[in-house]
Amino acid sequence: MLLLTKPGTGVNGVPPRLRVVCDLRERNANTRKVTSPLPDMEGILRRIARRPFRSLIDGKDAYEQIRVEPEHVERTAMTTPDGNMVSLVLQQGDCNAVATYQSLMNHIFGPHIGVFMDVYLDDIAIYSDTMEDHVRHVRLVIDILKREQLYLSASKLNFLCRGMKILGRIVDDHGIRMDPDKVDSVLNWKTPTNKELLRGFLGSVGYLADDIATIRIPMGILTALTGSEVSFKWEYTQQRAFDEIKRLVHSHREHHRVPLDYSPQV
Repeated sequence: MLLLTKPGTGVNGVPPRLRVVCDLRERNANTRKVTSPLPDMEGILRRIARRPFRSLIDGKDAYEQIRVEPEHVERTAMTTPDGNMVSLVLQQGDCNAVATYQSLMNHIFGPHIGVFMDVYLDDIAIYSDTMEDHVRHVRLVIDILKREQLYLSASKLNFLCRGMKILGRIVDDHGIRMDPDKVDSVLNWKTPTNKELLRGFLGSVGYLADDIATIRIPMGILTALTGSEVSFKWEYTQQRAFDEIKRLVHSHREHHRVPLDYSPQV
């Protein structure tokens, strides 16, 4: 069992908060895996961007709100420096935690997903065409959470957002753009010295690639260096591709994508 500082706490005057993470690799290896596809992130972003009234709410300690079947609690046994323990709820590290939580959200919000709201794990986005509709939609979502005894994070209730930070993007009245923090992370990335560091860089860039025209060309040059049968040899060509990726990311920092509206014209 580990205690890790929650992201975003301990800086800018925000008191540090701890997150419990359990090393459950051995138990997970002996657990039947549950499959549940995650929602289409791009579709969620487009639906949010099309509506003028937007809110974002966040579940509090989401996984730990899911109760383990009482007769199965003994199967959660783990060893800690202070002795053995069991858990009455899901924990960070459970192999089926993500699929279980997303399946629950899809079940309780099923009739409303894609209509005026979307759920990606513990992020709940609500969007509407009018203020009256938005108030009604927000109340409906909160009533469902109250009925199911699911709780929200008081510090992450963002109603009527002009700019919404969600799924690694910023959605505002002008469209969809990249998260500045993720852009800065790429721009400050040091030159990779091995395949593992290069894969990390390409993974971070790939997350932003849909917003950046032609960036997959220099990415392809660097990807060729990550193969298992290729030795890591960083030369002028690779450095030039690395610099070109950073240049493209920086030049698209303020670029907005506007979703097309296919609704019938009146």
